[in-house]
Amino acid sequence: MFNLLKKGVGFIKTNPSLLFSLFLIIIIPFSVFLLSSFLTKSFQENIDLTLQKEAMAIEGVFSPYVFQYYDKPEVLQKRIEYLAEQNPDLSQLKVFLPTNNDSFKIIASQNKEKEKSEVSQTPLLLAWHNNQAIAFLSEEKGIRFWKVIKPFYDQDGQKI
Repeated sequence: MFNLLKKGVGFIKTNPSLLFSLFLIIIIPFSVFLLSSFLTKSFQENIDLTLQKEAMAIEGVFSPYVFQYYDKPEVLQKRIEYLAEQNPDLSQLKVFLPTNNDSFKIIASQNKEKEKSEVSQTPLLLAWHNNQAIAFLSEEKGIRFWKVIKPFYDQDGQKI
């Protein structure tokens, strides 16, 4: 066994290019793997940031209508339908009104079958009680998307 190892080391000493070739065979695939992993992660972060900004922009476009028509759900419903038609990437748009028991009633929705139902979800409660917008990444059925939740205020600064 020792004799065989000694012959192998002698062969490498007489052919040093073999060692360099083995080194390249290991380094090149490893470098390609690391680079592709880094680029994929960076690309995904850029996509997520862009989508989050787009979701916040849609909320900014919709905000004045909530302020003006929160007491007229049929007008809000038409506006939601229009925004959904103009933005095919928009998967859900809902307007909630708070109830007395820390839940929220849907008064207008892109999915009409879910209209008028009550929900009590942690992100809704966080946005409501912290008085700030919340944007978070969600995944359903293998599809990733951003959810944005923001409380709206009337002209007197009261949350509606």
